[in-house]
Amino acid sequence: MAKQTNLAYDLSRYEYRPREEKPVIKAKKIVRTNASAPKTIAIIISAGLLMCGVVYSKFEAAMVQSQITSATKEVELLNSENVRLNSEIESKTSLQKIEDYAENVLGLKKLEKSQVEYVQLQTDDVVEIPNENSNIFIKIKNYFYDILEYLRG
Repeated sequence: MAKQTNLAYDLSRYEYRPREEKPVIKAKKIVRTNASAPKTIAIIISAGLLMCGVVYSKFEAAMVQSQITSATKEVELLNSENVRLNSEIESKTSLQKIEDYAENVLGLKKLEKSQVEYVQLQTDDVVEIPNENSNIFIKIKNYFYDILEYLRG
């Protein structure tokens, strides 16, 4: 049997020790500037230009919208004028007014039954084409054209 001893253990680890104060290292604040002055000025100028562009586009949109509104009002006015003129034309061209104008101003009178003449047209709508006497060469040419027409479908 082996003898048990405390040689395998380091008992000094369990003894009381005062805490060691760690030295406090104060870091200096280093201010880093990633952008140089010309770069910053360029960014500010480009942002200003973008803002001016947005304002200008809004201004142009408002101008176009006002033009659309004025054109719409003008179209509505012209449509109402068109309706008024059409109704005026219809009132002036009524059948009664036309008859009065023809009788009073032009001196026209209504037709009587004895003045009416009827024309009878020929009922046969047939066209007769006389046969042409042609020479042999024209007949050969026409026969050739008939064959080509048949082949083409």
